Amino acid sequence: MKKRDALTDFGGVHTGEPLEVHRPETLAQLQDTVARCVRQGRAMRARCFAHSMNGAAVPRPGEALIDLSRFRHLTWAPGGTITIGAGLAVWEVDQYVRRFGWKLPVVNDGGGPASSVGGFVSAGGIGEGCLFYGGFWETVRRLGLVLATGALAEFARDDPRFPWVFGAMGGLGLIHEVSIDLVEIGEGGRLPVEPTPHLTPGPRPHWPDHIWLTLFVPPHERDAARGALDALSREFADAWRPRADYEYYLLRRRLVPPLVFGQDSDFLAVGMWGDRTERDLGASRYLALEQRFQGLVRERGWRRYFQS
Repeated sequence: MKKRDALTDFGGVHTGEPLEVHRPETLAQLQDTVARCVRQGRAMRARCFAHSMNGAAVPRPGEALIDLSRFRHLTWAPGGTITIGAGLAVWEVDQYVRRFGWKLPVVNDGGGPASSVGGFVSAGGIGEGCLFYGGFWETVRRLGLVLATGALAEFARDDPRFPWVFGAMGGLGLIHEVSIDLVEIGEGGRLPVEPTPHLTPGPRPHWPDHIWLTLFVPPHERDAARGALDALSREFADAWRPRADYEYYLLRRRLVPPLVFGQDSDFLAVGMWGDRTERDLGASRYLALEQRFQGLVRERGWRRYFQS
C-alpha cells in the first residue's frame, strides 16, 4: 500500500513526509518489501507507535516508511517464554500475560501502551524493573530481524551480534519479533499464556506534551549528572514545567549493550522530565535545551537514552 502523509513523532517537533508507506501484515510481505526497497535504492525507516522524541521514527525526503504495527502475534513456550510481534506495545503485553500469572520483568514507565516491542529494543529499553532484572536486553532470549537482503536472521542471546541490536535504532535490521522470558507473579497459580495470532489493541492513551532527557552514567558519577541536569532545568525554566526527577540503577547480569552504555558494568539512568509550556509554541527553547543537553553528553563522555 502506498500513500503520502506528513508524519511526526511523540515530541511533535520533527515532521516528515515519506515517499511511500508500506504496511506488511506477514513476515513474507515484510521480507519482500525490504528486498524491493534495497533493489530500488530506496532508504527505509521503520515506525510503529513513534513514541520517541528524536525524530528517529520520522521519514526523511525520498524514504520508504515501513509500518510494523500489524505484527501483533503472541506465542507461548513451556517454561515461561513468549514470542511477540514487534508491533505490540510492551505495556499491553505485560497486562495480557498478567491474566495467566506472569509479568514482563521490565516495562516502560507511564502506565500505558507507549513503546512498541520493536521500539523498546531499538532504543535499549529501561524502566523501574531494571533494579531487579537489569535492562530490557537482560530479559530477551531471541531476536528475529529482517536484514537488508530480505533474509530472516535470528539472534539468540549467546550470538555475538545479539547485544548490538539494542540501541541500534533499527540500523542492523528491522525487528520482526522478540522472545522474552517471563517472571511468575507471587506464589499464586500460573497458567500457560494463551497464544493469539493478533492481540486486539486497546484504546491509545492521550499523552500530555511531556519532555524527558536521560543520562547513562557510571554509579560514581551520579551526583555530577544530577547536578548538571538540575542546572539545565533552572536555565531553561521558561521551556517547560518540571516534574519529579527519576533515577534507575541498571544491574549488569549477562551483558551491557555496547551502543547503550560503553562499559560492561552496572550503570545509572539519571533523568529529568516535565511538560512543555504554552510560551514555547515554536519549541525554540526546547530545542535549545536539547542542544545543551547533547553538548553536556559530549563534554563529559556520558551516554544518553536514544529515545529522548
